Amino acid sequence: MAVGFPSFRWKAAAGAALALAVPALAAGCATASTGQPAAPEKTNITVDIYPTIDFAGLYIAQMDGLFRKQGLNVRVIFAPASQLAVTSVINGTSDISGSDYVTYIDNELNDNARLRIFAEASSLQQHALELLAGPHSQITTLAGLEGHTIGVTSSDDIDTLLVRALLAENDISANSVNIKFGFQLLNIAQQLNEGQASAAAVPEPFASEGEQQYGLQELADVDQGVTTDFPLEGYAVTHAWAHKYPRTLTAFDQALEQGQEIATPTTPPSRRRLRNTSVSSPKRRPCLMSPATRCR
Repeated sequence: MAVGFPSFRWKAAAGAALALAVPALAAGCATASTGQPAAPEKTNITVDIYPTIDFAGLYIAQMDGLFRKQGLNVRVIFAPASQLAVTSVINGTSDISGSDYVTYIDNELNDNARLRIFAEASSLQQHALELLAGPHSQITTLAGLEGHTIGVTSSDDIDTLLVRALLAENDISANSVNIKFGFQLLNIAQQLNEGQASAAAVPEPFASEGEQQYGLQELADVDQGVTTDFPLEGYAVTHAWAHKYPRTLTAFDQALEQGQEIATPTTPPSRRRLRNTSVSSPKRRPCLMSPATRCR
């Protein structure tokens, strides 16, 4: 099914991709440095994430036993679409979500989801998200996509936003291409190889796998122009969950921070500016925050 782009998406996300509110968790995080912290209120935690390389810090924290050292038993499950990861947190199926900021903002603006982003996962880096074409495609430039189909997983997630920005940056009208959503992230390279779209937005590690397995060709690196270092993914809970389990959230956040530092040897100050934030509300849309650090 071909779709256009929601009219508010670029303005809301590019103009206010992540809004800083009062650091609501500051007090909870501070208690950890004033002495031996109390045990977490909840020890079994389910994290539902959109399975991309952006969450390397989470994987490392789990594999290295950093969560266990905080008294947590963390189970990571994978959502086929970013919205499903957020929905699982809203309805209580999971405790913590890992998804993109556009999806978080969309839920807050349209559904008043009352989400709290407590840690960032990544920002856009070179070749983290690529626009790929099939192995035998005659399309070799972005201009060649006019009149053709671009595959994305969802009509309103971060990848679709960035594809639109990429087209605009290269003076290509979004109305001149067909944006087809419903592609499955785990199969998007195969679907592109089968000709279900002329091109597709493919994140790592699926881009490298598609290039190696099917010979997919890179049309463009999405990390360019106005989207350079664009904040991508973060971790969120509901405000109610954070209020009910403050020590659990602090413990999780500390272990995750350690995993992030292992995944990213250097941590610039901008990384910390996205921590402890609330999703923008319809009445508060401040400017775009500084980029986060990508987990590699």
